[in-house]
Amino acid sequence: MYRLITLLLMLLPQAVFAYNTPLIVLTTFSQNSLGTLISDYQAKYPDVKIKILHRHEDAALRLLNDSTHDIDMVISTSIPIFEQLKQSNALMELPSVSEKFANAEVKATLQQFNKKIALLGYSRYGFMWNQRYLEKHNLDRPSSWESLTHPQYFQHLIMATPSRSISSHYMVESILQHYGWQAGWELLYKISGNLASVSMFNVTDKISRGLVGVAPVMDVFAFRTQQPFPFIGFSYQPNSPVLPAYMGSIKNLHHSDKTVPFLQYLESFQSNKSPQQEIHQRYPHSHDHNVLSEGQRLDYALIKQRGVIVKQLFTHTIVHSLALHNKAWLLINKIQTFSQLTQQQQRQLKQAITLATTPPISEQDLKDILKNGSKLSSKKHQGLNDSHLWCLDMYEQLNASIAITEDIVMELEVYHHG
Repeated sequence: MYRLITLLLMLLPQAVFAYNTPLIVLTTFSQNSLGTLISDYQAKYPDVKIKILHRHEDAALRLLNDSTHDIDMVISTSIPIFEQLKQSNALMELPSVSEKFANAEVKATLQQFNKKIALLGYSRYGFMWNQRYLEKHNLDRPSSWESLTHPQYFQHLIMATPSRSISSHYMVESILQHYGWQAGWELLYKISGNLASVSMFNVTDKISRGLVGVAPVMDVFAFRTQQPFPFIGFSYQPNSPVLPAYMGSIKNLHHSDKTVPFLQYLESFQSNKSPQQEIHQRYPHSHDHNVLSEGQRLDYALIKQRGVIVKQLFTHTIVHSLALHNKAWLLINKIQTFSQLTQQQQRQLKQAITLATTPPISEQDLKDILKNGSKLSSKKHQGLNDSHLWCLDMYEQLNASIAITEDIVMELEVYHHG
């Protein structure tokens, strides 16, 4: 009897611990994007405790690399996260995986992962705006990436930095893949000339509060914001990629037995939603196969291959040089309002624009870096290990552009006032 009591006392803490262990979900989404799904589940199953960990992609990868983590489930649009879990044999078998709303791309991914991950839904990106802000500042509604380069939007734009936001990283990549490396960065640098700031956090809050007017965002974030704020507008970017979000159950020392039931609930919750129901009540899960087959097809292998470079370039040549981009494009746009420029001034203006729109590494540099990595010795290639060098290059280019345009503006003002 004594031994039995002793054994029960030893097992009791473990039983209590298992009972009280929360279901821990790691996601790369913002805090409000899964709110409705979590609330709906907990309303039906109030005894299940769910803890949500919000991390950007790099932080999520580091956390999952820790063998002592207690993550039960992952929800993300990031394929690299699931690939890392697959390589480490951390994904658990799922009883069943529905392909009801899977397009060809998603079906291939589900097969690639041996159906150890399931589809949560789809999202696309576009432009979100504060209608009151636009009316106050007499601004047009944005219609495309090119429209964001118009001088009217000077310091009225905001976007999330790709180093902290997967959706922003995919947006930047969609530009680079659609326009090409050189023209893509040229467009990004022109847009950066109109940015009021680049945020590390959710940009929708700043739009809803009227601190800034326009932001490129994912539809799920815009729809959630429209619910309490009807003056928020949103339109899809033409040819926007259709981005699937996946979820998977992963192994850990204290795996919650509620993981698979919760995952299956999310899958059925999404599938049972009708197209007529308000989309802001759920994570977007389109039933329209025409929509799912349209839009730009992203090369995810390329994204993975050059992801670090793209993030570092954006951070060091846009985020850290934003004030110089603003000044450079304010001067360039001012010069372009003058009707008559001398041939020399036109050449100088062209040179200034080239300086303000050329990335520190060319497409050939990129290919060399991807092929040879740290073996390359030039300054541009060394930027892979010390990307501040790219920042310095951009800083010098923008200052040179500003110096040229300041001289032109001075000449024009002297001429017109002389």
